[in-house]
This record gives sequence, structure tokens and C-alpha cells, in this order.
Amino acid sequence: MQTSRFRLDNGVDVTLVHQPDARQAAALWRVDAGSLHEPDAWPGLAHLLEHMLFRGSRSYPDAERLMSWVPAQGGRLNASTRLAQTAYFLEVPADQLQPGLLRLTDMLVAPLLNAGELAAEVEVIDAEYHLLQRDAEKRREAALLHSMSHDGRLARFRIGSRESFGARTDMLHQALNDFHQLHYHAGRRHLFLQGPQPLETLDTLARQSAQGLPSMMQTLPFTLQPSMNLDQALQQARETTLTFSFLIPTAACGALRQLQTLLHDESVGGLMAAFRQRNLVTAIAVQVDRLDATTHWLRLTLTLRDNSVSTAQVEGLFSRWLHAVGALSHAQCAAVRAFARQTFAQLPPLEALRERAFGLPPPDKHAWEILLAALTPHNLTRLWASPDVAGQRCESQGFRLILAPFAQPGAADVTESEFTPFLTPAPPVLPTLPPRVVPLAWQPRQQAASLQLRPAPATPFSDEEGWRMLSRLRMLSADTARLGGKLTVQREQGIWQLNLCGNPLLMQAMLASLTQRLQALDSNAAAQGRLALAQDRALERQGSAIRRLLAQLPRELHAAIAKPTQQHWQAQLTGGNAGLHQALSRLLSEFIYPIKAESVAHGLIPSGQHYSLAAHEEENALLLFLPLEARECVPMQALILRYQPRFFHQMRVERSLGYVAQCQWHRCADLQGVLVALQSPNHSPDKLFAEVQRFFAQQAQAEQRPEAHWLAQQLPAAWRGTTSIKPQN
Repeated sequence: MQTSRFRLDNGVDVTLVHQPDARQAAALWRVDAGSLHEPDAWPGLAHLLEHMLFRGSRSYPDAERLMSWVPAQGGRLNASTRLAQTAYFLEVPADQLQPGLLRLTDMLVAPLLNAGELAAEVEVIDAEYHLLQRDAEKRREAALLHSMSHDGRLARFRIGSRESFGARTDMLHQALNDFHQLHYHAGRRHLFLQGPQPLETLDTLARQSAQGLPSMMQTLPFTLQPSMNLDQALQQARETTLTFSFLIPTAACGALRQLQTLLHDESVGGLMAAFRQRNLVTAIAVQVDRLDATTHWLRLTLTLRDNSVSTAQVEGLFSRWLHAVGALSHAQCAAVRAFARQTFAQLPPLEALRERAFGLPPPDKHAWEILLAALTPHNLTRLWASPDVAGQRCESQGFRLILAPFAQPGAADVTESEFTPFLTPAPPVLPTLPPRVVPLAWQPRQQAASLQLRPAPATPFSDEEGWRMLSRLRMLSADTARLGGKLTVQREQGIWQLNLCGNPLLMQAMLASLTQRLQALDSNAAAQGRLALAQDRALERQGSAIRRLLAQLPRELHAAIAKPTQQHWQAQLTGGNAGLHQALSRLLSEFIYPIKAESVAHGLIPSGQHYSLAAHEEENALLLFLPLEARECVPMQALILRYQPRFFHQMRVERSLGYVAQCQWHRCADLQGVLVALQSPNHSPDKLFAEVQRFFAQQAQAEQRPEAHWLAQQLPAAWRGTTSIKPQN
């Protein structure tokens, strides 16, 4: 992977990344202006501009605009308005990067900003604002910003709503144009490109895109006076978290990837191993935002087992671990950086660009000491969030919060805790091979070997069993990664899967080790699995209506398909040679579940059913999933690819039915088919279903193809998930 960074004559910063093995390419334009730059009279203006830019540009209006074009290429796109930055990004097949970048750049340089479309987009943002009221992460962010009492700009409303934008569309339209002209010039732009193209090709694309940007404007530097020194407690539904918040110099951001690598390391001697051994913390999230040119805001959010966990013990362990991390030798730090770079290089292009743009780039050895100097107790602000907090009502960033002072109990005794961060694992040893073999499907290919294990179709395997398996294999997964391989246990499209890859010796050693660990009794891992399941379901309940319906869909499908038979799994090896295939097939004879010949889900298409989830007043949602037989998939997938941008444009843009409007091809629980998702603050699920039927009938009439008419007729037979509205207390 090669990288090039430079600044063009007009002030545009450019970062180019050549990723030879990538099939996709990504582009990201970052503008160093966000919600903090809005005029006081127009809270939410930066967010509204982000939405309006997607409605078309001078050279690419209507069906040619970015929002319609990218899905038609099988790509994805989005944008993010943050405190002091806004980013617009896309990922497309590599050969489509140039036309995608042209549309993305034109959208930012020459937006239509049609005044007649403002009212519809304001309604969409108002719906988003009401949905975000229950978002735990946004509420914690608002509570922490509330403590930055020295600068009121940090706590003011910034999402936007019908009320904040008012009824004077002409004034709002002028404010949008002024904000765009003031902040979206070359001097505040940074272009990121990543793909398999040579650096010379990416360089040409970047220069062509940047040449038409408005010239750099002379503006006063934007500065803040943030100060975080008020520990608080926040009432938070369902889960308990402890957030450590730091203000760090911008120069320290180059070490955040290194810090994240150490925090997420599950090996013996690391922080997470100590937390899990004591059953205190189940996850750590690292987030960072730019505040101004010299200051970034770092949050480390620890998800606690429950509200009975001693925060003093958690902080004591964290402080002791941080001291051990600070004592790492130069060679150990170099090993951490090398591993962090290696894992960063494995990110898909779009995720990699987002990390580069928002503060978690590949590690820079010169930033480590700067970061450690900022992670001190006097620079630390704590936020404890729990269901049991009782306090005063207040408002921050438009969120209605219940806050109270947080007085942490006295320091806990953690002197028995010794940390050896990033301990080198023992090298793999070739295991003894059992005599018996089991069926192992094999696809010989010229690529690194990869083994996939998963329950056979229609075999019941619960989420509780999946989380328990993951808990037992966390440390082994960390060791595997450090030894150059990869071991994952994860749920994909509703199916739990175990994946192992690496060199032949490592794969054999790790397969033997994971079988031993799964067979051994481990009461702590079992408890962690139950806790992980409970927290997963709690997090699911906090999500939007559509996300909750999507999460429930595979469980509904499994319940209709699964047969009460003995648990058995199937295995597949991709790549490798005959010797590895033979060795793995023998080692799998001792796997915790019987391995049987690979089977497919033919004949397992379940009849459509209706399920419903309780939701709050603003969460009207409809989810349709029509699973199809294999012979029907190719023509239907092509049809849905054409429908996808049309559906979004009609439902989201023309009719403004709601914030979510998706029509796409979807895989779930060993089935694939058509997925439709709508979420609306104003229309009932029945009304949304009628709108969907009308759309598909219109398309069938326009297409005049048998498959289009067939699909329109089959909609009533689809699986249907809806919300059941309950009034707010």
C-alpha cells in the first residue's frame, strides 16, 4: 500500500492511497466546517446543507445525481456532519471511481439548493431529530458537551428541526447559500482517494476534481475555549457505561490508532482480559472529534456489566494499565504500531478513508508521547450513565437529559493487577492428527487458505450459543491475529460463523486449540456469553424501528425453518493444498459439533408471516422481505438494482414519506430476496404498505416484463415486519 499527501496551489489538501488488491475504490471530501460554524440564528444549518446537497447539482440533476447513480452501480454513499467537520463519501467498483468522483465534487461545488425542496428536507431532518432523542451515544455526547461550560457553542442545538428552521423559507434558503459560499471553498477542503489505481492515476483524478473549486477565502481562524472538569451522571436506558473524556492536542491524533489497538487487545496481560476476568467491562469504544485546529476531543466509553460495578475499580485498573502502556519499550511500541498498520491495511477503502479523515489514521510514532502526556487524571472528565441516575432535567444540543453530579467512590485496591500489554504469544505447534476424517468441502484457489465453519441450514443455533462461543475464543482470536492469521466468531445475516485463516501450520494449531477451548468447561465464558446476549438485545432495543425489525427478521425466519434435530455443522476450505485439506478434515473430527456434508437451503423457503414490535409514537415502520428460490434470483436481482434509486427518489424525495426509504437485494438466514424498508413519523405501516404496492405496480406497468408483474403480485406474500405504536408515558 502506497500513500501520497500534498497540498494543491488553491489550498486543497489531498491524500491518495494505492491499495493494489482492492476491488472497490472510495472517495471522500472533507470540509473543515461543521455545526460549530453555524450562525446562532440557524441551529442545524450545516446538517440541512448536507441533506440538500444530495438533491442534485448543476451538471448532474435528477436521475444522474449522485444519490441515484451510486446505488445503480452497486456502490454506497453517505455523509456525516460533525462538530467542526463535514464529510461526503462514496465507494464504487474501481472502474467507476472517476464518474463517481465527478458527481461527488459537482454536488459540493455547484449544488442546486432548490428553494422549493427545502420544506421536504426540513421534514426529513425533523423526523431524524425525533428519532435521535433515544440514541444513547448522542445523549452521552450531549451530556459531556454540557460540561464544557466555558464555551456555550458546544452545547447548543445542532441537529435541526422544523421549529429551529422556522417558516421563512426565503431566509433559510439565503442562509444556506451564504454558509456554503463562506465555508465550502478550496482552503477548507481535503480530498481522500483510495483504490487499486496507481498513484499517478489517483493524482490526475484529484487535480481534475479540485481545479474547479472556489478559491481560498480569507476568514478569521475558528477557535474555542473548551474546558472539561465537571464529572457527571446521566440517566440512560437499559445499559450502564463509564466514559473517560479528554481534550488532546491535534498532534496526538496520530497515536490514537495505536491506543485503540492496545485497548481492544484481548490477550492475556491486557486491559480487556483483566476486565473480563473480573466480569466488569464488556466493551470499549474509542471516538474522537475535532474541535478546532489545535484541539481534538477523545472519548473512551466502557460498557459495564451493570450498574453495580465499582467505577473506582474500573478506573483503577485503567490507570494501572495506562501506566504499564507508558512503560512499553521502543521495540514494543514499534510492534504495536506495525500490528496497527497491518490491521488498518485490511480495512475496505471507504472505512479506511473515514478513519483517516476523522482522527484514527495509521499510527505515527512521533505522536505517542504527545498522547500519553494528555491522558492524565487532571485532564480527565468522567460521565457515568445508568438507568438508576436521579437528577435535574436539563437540555443540551436539543436533548432532554437528566443529569446529576458524579462523585466516584474512593479508589479501589487493584495492587494485585499486573499488566503486560501486547505480550508476544507462543509460536504455533503442529498438533497430532486424529485418524478419522469428516466431510470438508474444498475450493482450491490461488489465494490464502480460509476455513469457514457454520451451522447447517435449518439447524437451530441460538444467539446465546453464539455469544458463548465468541466469549470462549476471544483470547485465542487475539493470539491468532498477533501470529499473522485471523480467527473470528461473528453473526452474519443472522447466521453465526467461525472463520479461520493463516498459514497451514497456524491454521492447524489454532483449529486444535479452539476445539479444546470449546470442549473445556468455562463458567466465566458462559457468564460472559449470557451477559453479551443481554447487552446485545438491550442495544438492539435502543435502535431505530427499522433496525429493530431487521434484527428480528432472521429470528423469525429461523423459527419457521429450523427443525428440532441434532445440532450439526458444515465446513468449507477455500484455497490451500491437498495436505492442508486432509489435516483439517482430520482435526475437525474432534470439533464440538458433528461435521456433515455441505447442504443448501433448497426447499426451505418459508411462507410469509407478519410480526410486530412495540415502538414509540414517532416510529412507524414497515419491513418487507420476499425470499426467492435460486432460479428466480438472477432476474430479480437485476430488476431490484434498477428499482433501487427510483424507490428512494419517489419515497424519500418526491413524496417525503420518511427518513428511511430502501429497496434492495438482501441475504438473511440462508435466504435471499427482495427487501423493502420504510420509516415514517406521519404514516402508519398500512399506509406505507399501500405506497409500496403502488410503486411496484407502477414499475411493472412501466417495465412491461413478466418478472416485474410477478414481483408486484407477490408482495402480499412477503414477510412483513411492522411497528405497533404505543403512546409515550
